[in-house]
Amino acid sequence: MNIKQKKTIALQVIHQKQTITNIATENQVSRQFVYKQKKKATQAIDDVFKEAGTENEKKNEKVLFYLPVTKSWITQLVLVL
Repeated sequence: MNIKQKKTIALQVIHQKQTITNIATENQVSRQFVYKQKKKATQAIDDVFKEAGTENEKKNEKVLFYLPVTKSWITQLVLVL
């Protein structure tokens, strides 16, 4: 079974146009195989949306600039404070 066929099965399950049994029979595979394809597809969808949420958090944590701290810099900072 190639990747395109597996993708078709996963999409059929996600759209729920047929029962798991009917999809398995139509594609000549076991129901267990259909459930595995469903799990892979739903996990991939969950991962995509999880990454989108954390992407905004990563932007907020982005390093804006680097500041070299030297002994003279610390001395000047202490004097200013």
